[in-house]
Amino acid sequence: MRPLKTLLILLLTPVMLLCGCAPRYATLEEALQDGARIPRGVMIDGADVGGMTIDEAKTAMQKAHAQKQKATAFTVVSSNGRVVFDASALPIDWKREEALLEAVNLSALSFSQRELQCGMQLHGEGCRSKLEALCASLDVAAKDAVASYDDGKFSYTEASHGRKVDVAQLAKDVTAALKEGGEITAVVRETAPVYTTEQAKADTARLARFRTSFAGGTYGKANRVYNIKKAARAIDGYCIQPGEEFNMNDVLGARNGENGWRKATAIRYGVYVDEYGGGVCQVSTTLYNAVLLAELSVTERHHHSWPLGYVDIGQDATISTDGPNFRFVNDKDKPVYLSALVNEEEKTITVQIFGPKRTDGLSVKLRSQKVEHLDDPGSELVVDSSLAYGTLIVERESRSGSVSETHRLYYDAAGEMVARELVTRDKYRPLKGIIRVSPDQKQRALQKYDISQR
Repeated sequence: MRPLKTLLILLLTPVMLLCGCAPRYATLEEALQDGARIPRGVMIDGADVGGMTIDEAKTAMQKAHAQKQKATAFTVVSSNGRVVFDASALPIDWKREEALLEAVNLSALSFSQRELQCGMQLHGEGCRSKLEALCASLDVAAKDAVASYDDGKFSYTEASHGRKVDVAQLAKDVTAALKEGGEITAVVRETAPVYTTEQAKADTARLARFRTSFAGGTYGKANRVYNIKKAARAIDGYCIQPGEEFNMNDVLGARNGENGWRKATAIRYGVYVDEYGGGVCQVSTTLYNAVLLAELSVTERHHHSWPLGYVDIGQDATISTDGPNFRFVNDKDKPVYLSALVNEEEKTITVQIFGPKRTDGLSVKLRSQKVEHLDDPGSELVVDSSLAYGTLIVERESRSGSVSETHRLYYDAAGEMVARELVTRDKYRPLKGIIRVSPDQKQRALQKYDISQR
């Protein structure tokens, strides 16, 4: 019996080897180098690759997979609608090399048809970004609040929450349904606005309000009121960004007839004169006081030749074209906005400043007072032979001077003053009067006025 057993072993050994009891190739590269072909009767994902080389099989599989992706449809639904797409829109990784290696190692003596499947998966980050783009129509963007200024106050477009498809979860759901497709109910998350209504209101709180009157005397003249209104319109609604300097002369432009300004009473070199833009100093003065109350940094300010009637001493700010200017910087971390409104019925101009709300609970007031008197220097007499007989002109009246101090006062919520800060110390110099006369009026002038002469 032993010779017969040996003979059977010798006869069966080649058959066992041909039947592929162990893989012929460890890698697909080995099979490619050997020129291997896939045994007949092998199908991969419905593609007949029997008898093909590896490269031929790859091409056939790519075509089959493209058709399968095109035929696999998904419908993603949410409360905002639905989106339909097929798997060809997604970045899918097919594990073709593993299937080809398995196929090329199948036994060539197997007469039954073999059906193999490629593993597949969605391609990580690329899939999530693709799904986000495909389902963008299902998202509702959150809306930020918007603050809008008009006519001395702010109104607000309310912020609202949005809804966004949870793309990470959707990618998992699509992966689970990748072979057959179908309908998927999207998980939707609520999204918050970046800028809320509360933030918008806090950023546009009223920081300061100051009002002056132009009723009575030279202050109520029609051209002067016109110039005040024109200047107020120029700064009303003006926005100053953090770190930006506001320049009054730049904003108003040159005061002349060509720019639409009218002649009205103004103070120049210690006398009242009619000039283009007369009255704009009341706007700069009103703004100056609001700036002090809002605690913005003043970079340039000049007082008039003498204290004015519509503000306390030390609280005025004069400007002129190509001359004194009023400038200040927004040194807060948010924009500030100017409001300037003229009420012709009440004959007032009101300036408000809006910006980031105070967080210390304090309120601010201004207090100014005269701290020193400077004597009137009298007048000087100028005899001018070019003047007509009998002429006596008071070119400038003499004025006494004064020194004033302006303080900023801080009050807590109970109304108790908790701090006091010196803002400015202003010196209004005495003004010597000028009397100009024709020679025949000299003695009369000397008798009437206590004056020196030259």
